Amino acid sequence: MTRTDTIVAAATPPGTRRRRHRAPLGPKVPEVAAVMLGELPKGRHVTFARFLDAQHEPIDAGLALFFPAPHSYTGEHVLELHGHAGRW
Repeated sequence: MTRTDTIVAAATPPGTRRRRHRAPLGPKVPEVAAVMLGELPKGRHVTFARFLDAQHEPIDAGLALFFPAPHSYTGEHVLELHGHAGRW
């Protein structure tokens, strides 16, 4: 991974909870948020959002938290998506 990569990873193993947590991190997080949420959430605030697929169809709804760089745990942009458990 280079400093220009953006990754998306499941932060909660499948089948362990009723909610699922995914965390994209890297420089393209604002673009990912614009596609998945329709807009970039306000930094460091919990936002209720609908999670959209590439065709802008809803796939889930839950909580979104955006941590702008450099004020995140990794120092990079981080978007936490807390949704329902399942295969999204």
